[in-house]
Amino acid sequence: MNFKQAVPVWPAGRSDVRNQMVGFHFSWEREATDGGRLLRVAAADCYRVWCNGRHAGYGPARAAHGFARVDEWPLDGYLLDGTNHLAIEVLSYGIDSYAHAMQPPFLRAELERAGEILAATRAGTDTPTDGAFVARGLPERIQKVERFSKQRPFAEAYRLAPTSNDWRTGHDPEDWLACEAAASPELLPRGVRLPSFDIVRPSAVVARGEVALKDPPPPPVKSSARNAVGKRVMGYMVDELEIDISESLNPLEFSESDSTRTPFKAGEEVEVSAGGHALFDFGAVQGGFIGARLRCEAATRVYLVFDEIRDRGPGKEFALGVGAVALDLEAGKHDFESIEPYSFRFLRVVCMDAPVTVEDLYVREFAHPAGDAASYSGDDEELARIFAAARQTFRTNSVDLFTDCPSRERGGYPCDAWFTARAERDLAGESLVERNFLENYFLVGEFRSIPSGMVPHCYPSDRLGKGQYIPNWAMWLIIQLGDYCERTGDTALRDLARPRVEAILQWCAPFHNELGLLEDLAGWVFVEWSAANNCVRAVNHPTNMVYARCLDAAAHLYQRDDLSAHAEAIRSAVRELSWDGRWFADQSVRADGELVRSATRSETCQYHAFFFNIADMETHADAWRRLRDEWGPLRSGGAEGELVPANLLYGCMLRFELLLRHGENEKLIEEVRRVFGPQAELTGTLWEHLEPKSSCNHGFASRVCGYLLDPPTLP
Repeated sequence: MNFKQAVPVWPAGRSDVRNQMVGFHFSWEREATDGGRLLRVAAADCYRVWCNGRHAGYGPARAAHGFARVDEWPLDGYLLDGTNHLAIEVLSYGIDSYAHAMQPPFLRAELERAGEILAATRAGTDTPTDGAFVARGLPERIQKVERFSKQRPFAEAYRLAPTSNDWRTGHDPEDWLACEAAASPELLPRGVRLPSFDIVRPSAVVARGEVALKDPPPPPVKSSARNAVGKRVMGYMVDELEIDISESLNPLEFSESDSTRTPFKAGEEVEVSAGGHALFDFGAVQGGFIGARLRCEAATRVYLVFDEIRDRGPGKEFALGVGAVALDLEAGKHDFESIEPYSFRFLRVVCMDAPVTVEDLYVREFAHPAGDAASYSGDDEELARIFAAARQTFRTNSVDLFTDCPSRERGGYPCDAWFTARAERDLAGESLVERNFLENYFLVGEFRSIPSGMVPHCYPSDRLGKGQYIPNWAMWLIIQLGDYCERTGDTALRDLARPRVEAILQWCAPFHNELGLLEDLAGWVFVEWSAANNCVRAVNHPTNMVYARCLDAAAHLYQRDDLSAHAEAIRSAVRELSWDGRWFADQSVRADGELVRSATRSETCQYHAFFFNIADMETHADAWRRLRDEWGPLRSGGAEGELVPANLLYGCMLRFELLLRHGENEKLIEEVRRVFGPQAELTGTLWEHLEPKSSCNHGFASRVCGYLLDPPTLP
């Protein structure tokens, strides 16, 4: 893992430039017997490796503030006799996002053969020399563009000439930049497997037509990613943009004069007319980099517009972010590949000014190389399809940490990660990604813009001016740590985490009331995406149920009997306050100084009660029977308005875990089929909500694969 000669570098005077991409190049002469080449890389924010013009790697695995993970890429399969070229593109955003910890840009890289360093990054290099990478600017990337979304940094836009990629193979020796030493983060091993970069091509062209203007024109695009720059997010103001992708696409309407589904085969060309478009279907939602070979006889702008579903409906086109890459092409042939991964099933090639021939179109996967540790063994086609969708959802959300989605955010969230970790254990037979995910939270003493002791709601990440935190998710982080350590025996991570765990509990202490319950908790108190979240002030009972389990986890990790006692006191107090003889109420509020139950009873509150051992099948047998038989996704009874229905994240998921825990396997499979069958059919992945109104590729739902194994895997 340790570098032998390389130092972290960046072009002099450019560390504060936003949205900049820099290329680093090294060439050498190789004899036929010269092998064993290994490239060692660390960088911020992201990098891509080309060896002799072929894609050879992408990274890094993300790490906490002040740290960098080191990747090692074997290169022997890419080498040629004679002259060889190694190119590394590094992209630095310089702004806040949910996807990266904001840090100064750098590259640290060295090429090794059998212990000998053949090339390394060195400060002061400004001309090609033996044994040194040299840097050049990559002006093809348009700098002043809008953010992709509130959660992700800049969208991608490029001005491309047929010669834009020539520097990767050494054909452009000019414009090299002098480099200076850059900040040196503490180095960590990658910790997780190298990604799968398999190529996936579309299965068919499903529509062609013309591009027209909507009538009447739609209102201008407004979102916090565009209109709150400098207030809620960092970026370029709208009036600074060199290209305004979303507003350029906003008034466009895509008629479908030909909706014939035409199979797409590698090597076949697709003609797209000027002012026309063609819609490609990849068969299922893919996660990775958009690749295209395009040929045009005259200059034109091309948009590569993508989404997880075919049509979100008017006004919802930008639900997951900009959802497009913009290319200004000179006449000639262009090989393009996005440097950011995306999530989509459908991709529309839109030509604005001149005809374009699509010679190739593909996704280069950016996915976990999940092996064959588990598979669905039954003969039910629908369940097999659901299992495959769960596996695809896992693979695209578990590359370097557990993400919520690979579309609008790419953020690593506790709670979501508790479920995804079960999928890693089932599908890969290991917990490597889980360890990286957890470790990132425990490496940092204090988080920027977060109250002392608390953790961000997703990480590694940054928010402008003020951090966002979900105290419930901090509790889930401790719960997951306890489960992970019990499962793996990882005492090193347990000990690393102890100061952070104690700090979270100390942060919670001022919110204890006379009963030891959390009351008027600060931050974004989150139960789920339903009306259950309308009563999170005062004493929120689902939150306290989670807190009791969190205290138990910490007590077990660090031999703290006082925490166990506090957890039991919370459970007792919640039973007394929340149970009304039929259901558990979500909230207690103050009336004349006394705590009294409020009116809301949510379905998800009941699942919390049983999942977190406030209630059990003996003490509350009647409530469990009603909950099991009359509620859930197959709801067949229950008085209208009696309970607020649960959403998928994460009331329904808790229900599934309870059915599994209590041996209700037939009912579990019936409900899994009802919820996830349509999702697997429509997108080949599993969703954030019960309806396709947002992300259709959400990591937590991959937990479903464990329900379909024989036997199913318990939490």
